Amino acid sequence: MRKFLALSLVFVMCLSFISIPAAATEVETITKAGDTASFGSYYGKPIEWQVLAVDTAASKALLIPKEMLGYWSFNDIREEKTWETSSIRQWLNNDFYNAAFTEQQKAFILETDIENKANPEYNTGGTANTKDKVFFLSADEVMKYIPNEADRICKINFTTTQIEAIAKALSTRNNPSYSVTYDNAVSELTSYIGTTDWWWLRTAGRELTRAAAVSYSGEFYAVGNEVEEPYGGIRPAIWVNISKPLISSEWATAEIAKADALGLIPDSLKSEDLTKPITRAEFAAVSVKTYEAMSGRLAIPEVSNPFTDTNDVEVLKAYNVGITTGISATEFAPQALLNREQAATMLTRVFKRVTMTNWTIQTDADFPLAYNRAAPFADDGDISDWARDSVYFMASNGIIQGTGNNMFSPKAVTPEQQAINYASATREQALIIAVRMVENLK
Repeated sequence: MRKFLALSLVFVMCLSFISIPAAATEVETITKAGDTASFGSYYGKPIEWQVLAVDTAASKALLIPKEMLGYWSFNDIREEKTWETSSIRQWLNNDFYNAAFTEQQKAFILETDIENKANPEYNTGGTANTKDKVFFLSADEVMKYIPNEADRICKINFTTTQIEAIAKALSTRNNPSYSVTYDNAVSELTSYIGTTDWWWLRTAGRELTRAAAVSYSGEFYAVGNEVEEPYGGIRPAIWVNISKPLISSEWATAEIAKADALGLIPDSLKSEDLTKPITRAEFAAVSVKTYEAMSGRLAIPEVSNPFTDTNDVEVLKAYNVGITTGISATEFAPQALLNREQAATMLTRVFKRVTMTNWTIQTDADFPLAYNRAAPFADDGDISDWARDSVYFMASNGIIQGTGNNMFSPKAVTPEQQAINYASATREQALIIAVRMVENLK
């Protein structure tokens, strides 16, 4: 099947996307437009991205692949379509997104408000903004971020695996306007190696049955190609977070990203390994963030510091709010590791402080919790009397789960348990239960 554009185009071979090369870097170390980043992979080949823009204030960067990633139609069938309702939008934000990025990488990709203006030459299209993680550039964005036509040229350098995978996808897709066989697609795609090709934009074409594009030679093609054209170049864009990555377990990545979005991660933890045990001072800071998120109020530090072993402002905030006390009248033990019953108690105090008028830590006994208490844990006898109500309140509301075999593991009670930090909570676990607090009890 012939690649085409309905205007005279210059066939250009083997041109790089940007005239000034930059060393490859991972997304968290991007500093300026012109950098490149290896991030994700598609059909087994790492994706090299070109940095089009950096928003330093928002710690984010706009990326586009340096080379063509594949081919797909803008819409499954020939009909009037805009980006908002196109099948390619769904494909990019689901099939492509899940195939190209790991869960850890997805945490860097930002959902973005996408502006959908009309075609600048034909005034077609123009719809409500959309929220997308993966998208095509618009005509305006191409002009803004890639003003030189030579820098818009997209070369093709598929591997054999990519050719076979793209050909299979094209041949098995139900496209009533085009019949694509696997063998013909392999032959067609193989012939493209070392050449350049056109690629889709999200802006509408001359009619809504067309979508605008960038040509082989980097020109903006306002007329556009038919939306059902199967050999439409795929060059998706993403905005990524370029701040220093949070170090967490892969299973916790999505929840840690949620904690970050909710503003629950204290600055003191953002550069730390979140898989490590959390200290009393660090959990005090997490508790303060949880209080602020649930109440909508800022915590104010205690002016008269009662502790001789810390002047941590987050500890003084937690103390002033009534979230925590010291291990004595004058000691807080900021570096001591937090155990599970202490975590349950501190977060229960957050809940009471937010929801119960006139509650204070001194009058806590006058403010009972209303909940359906579950059957006792097998290690109920290891739970401190002062923590028992908080433990069962948190467990009954799904905030802090047991550790298996009907055990809660509230604290270390033997020298052997103390030696292995038994029942200590990790930083990522603390943040996850903070997320559950905000989501389940706010």
